[in-house]
Amino acid sequence: RTTAAVEDLVSKHPKGKVAVVSHSDVIRVLLANYLGMPLDLVHRLDVLPASVSIIDLPKGGPPRVSVINHVADIERWR
Repeated sequence: RTTAAVEDLVSKHPKGKVAVVSHSDVIRVLLANYLGMPLDLVHRLDVLPASVSIIDLPKGGPPRVSVINHVADIERWR
């Protein structure tokens, strides 16, 4: 459900960026899905409070995880 919800948001904003704010377990599931990891290994991903992860979802292309668990310089992505 999590991945489908994010992809629905992205489809509704095709020319913009979408920010998803959630608990660490949800972010772990999203990262695992887009990295192609089995969900039973999701506990291997450490997501810090208030950290930023960036997942690019290009239309017609494979997803690309470009940042995981970043906690400094948040203004850079505005």
